[in-house]
Amino acid sequence: MKQCNQKLKSISLFVLVLVVAAGLSYLAYFGLGEKNTFGIENIKLGLDLQGGVNIVYEAAIDKPTEEDMAAAVQMIRTRLDKEGYTEADASQEGTNRIRVDIPGVEDAQAAIDSIGAAAMLRFLDEAGNEIVTGKNIKEATAQITTNNLGGQEPVVSIKMDDEGTKLFSEFTKNNIGKPVIIMLDEQVISTATIQAHITDGNGMISGSFTTDEAKQLAERIEAGALPFALNAVSSNGVGAKLGMGALDTSIQAGLIGFIFILIFMVVLYRFSGVVADIALVIYVGLLLVALSVMGATLTLPGIAGIILSIGMAVDANVIIFTRMKEELRAGKSVRSSVEAGFDKAFSAILDGNVTTLIAAAVLYTLGTGVIKSFATTLAVGIVISMFTALVVTRFLLKLLVGMGIDKPVLYGGKPKSEKKGLWSSLNVIGRRKICFILSGVLILIGLVAMPYNAARGQGILNYDIEFKGGSVMQIELGVDVDTQKDILPIVEEILPNSAPRIQKVTGTTQVIITMKPTTAEERTKLYDALAKKYNLTGKKGDYLLKDDNFSPTISPEFKMKALEAVALGAILMLIYISIRFKDFKYGASAVIALMHNVLIMLGVYALFRVPLNNSFIAAMLTIIGYSINDTIIIFDRIRENKGKMRGTEEEIINVSVGQTLTRSINTSVTTLVMVVLLFVFGVSSVKEFAFPLVIGIAAGTYSSIFIASPLYYEMKKYERNHKKKQKVDNKKKNNTNKK
Repeated sequence: MKQCNQKLKSISLFVLVLVVAAGLSYLAYFGLGEKNTFGIENIKLGLDLQGGVNIVYEAAIDKPTEEDMAAAVQMIRTRLDKEGYTEADASQEGTNRIRVDIPGVEDAQAAIDSIGAAAMLRFLDEAGNEIVTGKNIKEATAQITTNNLGGQEPVVSIKMDDEGTKLFSEFTKNNIGKPVIIMLDEQVISTATIQAHITDGNGMISGSFTTDEAKQLAERIEAGALPFALNAVSSNGVGAKLGMGALDTSIQAGLIGFIFILIFMVVLYRFSGVVADIALVIYVGLLLVALSVMGATLTLPGIAGIILSIGMAVDANVIIFTRMKEELRAGKSVRSSVEAGFDKAFSAILDGNVTTLIAAAVLYTLGTGVIKSFATTLAVGIVISMFTALVVTRFLLKLLVGMGIDKPVLYGGKPKSEKKGLWSSLNVIGRRKICFILSGVLILIGLVAMPYNAARGQGILNYDIEFKGGSVMQIELGVDVDTQKDILPIVEEILPNSAPRIQKVTGTTQVIITMKPTTAEERTKLYDALAKKYNLTGKKGDYLLKDDNFSPTISPEFKMKALEAVALGAILMLIYISIRFKDFKYGASAVIALMHNVLIMLGVYALFRVPLNNSFIAAMLTIIGYSINDTIIIFDRIRENKGKMRGTEEEIINVSVGQTLTRSINTSVTTLVMVVLLFVFGVSSVKEFAFPLVIGIAAGTYSSIFIASPLYYEMKKYERNHKKKQKVDNKKKNNTNKK
């Protein structure tokens, strides 16, 4: 009777989980209420996938210098981040204009007001002479202080840079008792009397602010004062940068890939696979709901983060099920195998996910724009995947056992007589020199391709618009067109290799064509071809609304931050792995293998002339996260086997690699399917993103198996030989001393 009740309880709970999975899927897709709360409609799409607003600002002064324009562009980028437009682009257009593209914005005027506001902060003496300006403000924060009447008053606390501190110190020293006037955008916002000599560069701005006004003022000041005022001369709604089909084909590829993974898991792991599929459905539902609640903006790099996190969610289950199979083959019951499988898989899952989370945290902290988008989706996905793998999967497996489904064969268990596996013939350590030579040749080919490209006048790498800048044309065609079918072929025929991106201006018959840098003559040829096709008779100026060059949208600061983020992430991974594995050699070999993958990827970009753009950064980050996780799994098994196996270092590593080989292959297959489908079904811009990922995942899997472990072996071998040499030297030294 008790057993019967247990079965009924397990069945009821299992059905309840299925209902929860179905309900979560419904919630994620449809949301709740008129606002579709928790639904995917609340996930914003980036300018590359959905479109948004294109705003053009013009300097309010004549002939601004290049330095001032560059400073203004950088300050606009900083302000975009402060306002939460982390996926926006800003670039100089012509000599006195700044172009800003903001994804998913509904109120263009609000964006214009917040971004283009001059925020020209100045401290003046009573005669109107300038003491310091906003450029001297290092930090500004909103605070609540007690005023002279004992009341609470919102103020803005400021800290000046070295130049501002020196200037303000000189002024206050000689003007005690005199007023200082604080002006913002040529309006007096506060007047104070100098009470003492201020030497530390700290001050306070008061002016009857509300708490929100003080916070907004602090943000505007900290974002930097523009060197001149900006006037918005135009704002247009624009279509997706990557074409309208980019999102649809990406979703289609994702769905097909997801279905393949569900079938693959069932075929490979039977009832365990069914459990993994339910957990995976719950994972996707939770991920979409989380992104919806956060109001996240999803870009193509963000999709890369989701693909990687799905791969890692599947990977966690594969690790657990592989461990379960080992226990079943050893003759244990299903119940015992479930417990042992989770216990033995936990450290590998934890370390693999934590190292990737470290990378995501660093990228989010130091990165901007698309890097933040990638880091956000990756971090959220990893946290949720750990929950679904370690909690949901475990709970469901226990329910299956409680329902009486406890035959080992139903969970992939096989007789004890099964062969030991591939490790007996793989011999990774024995073939390590061949692997090192192969990797060296592949990396060398990529490195040689760079100067070869430069010698041919093509540039070391195929830098895209984001890195090099380009040209922009806005044309009134008079008829509605399909940008991919109607305009793209003409542009590619007239200007081959110009990497065009064509956007429609919302509510008009205008198109905006951005492309690699072109000459005025080349753009004239393109205009003439379009004018002929669409019968644009009359004055050229009536149809060609914009014809100019623009600066790179990926600034030197952005590139430096990306490099800093990757470098810091690698250092923190090295430290974490070394501490967790209690051996620096594990961390060092993992990071070297990671750099190996980066160089392979860079070589692919150089050799195949893949355009270097935002997607390059996302692809690199994806491979770093993927390969480090793969390496951790193998190292975890080596660490475990060292504690329970007898044999040489070479034998232990070979056995460990062999034991994890099936898991490495299965995880690579599930992740590769998603990316390959993106390449097969995607539009050209998506293919450019997917192709390096395919190579990168293959390189990451290869390096984890054939590079990281042999590197660790070589380091251990060097350590042993060094110790032997020291021992011999010490012995000789002692013998000499005795004589």
